[in-house]
Amino acid sequence: MKKEDSCSYEVNESGAGYRSGDGNFVYEIKRTLGILRKSNSGWTRELNVVAWNNNAPKYDIRDWSPDHSKMTRGITFTKNEAEQICKWLSLEPDNTEGGEESKQTEAILPF
Repeated sequence: MKKEDSCSYEVNESGAGYRSGDGNFVYEIKRTLGILRKSNSGWTRELNVVAWNNNAPKYDIRDWSPDHSKMTRGITFTKNEAEQICKWLSLEPDNTEGGEESKQTEAILPF
C-alpha cells in the first residue's frame, strides 16, 4: 500500500527526511505486524514496517485512519532499537500494575 498525504503538520523541526520535495509525505506500509487498539471512530494504533520517503523500512508505531490516508505523529525504530526494546521488555518483571518499582537499566546502542 503506497500513499502520499499532504498533511499540514510538521513531523520534526525541519521536516527533513519525512517530506518529499513538494512537501508531501511519501510512505509505503511494507507489513502490518499488529493492531494495538481500535477506537470507536475506526482509527487504529498499529505496529507496522514502513518506508518513509523511499528510505529503508523501519518499525513504526502510530495511529492510522481506517483507509490509512491519515496518520498521527508516531515513533519509528531501527531493527537494532526494536531488538533492544524487546530485550528490555523480556527482562521486565510482571509488576506494571503497581507494587514494586522496576529497576531501570541503561544500555548503549551502536549508532
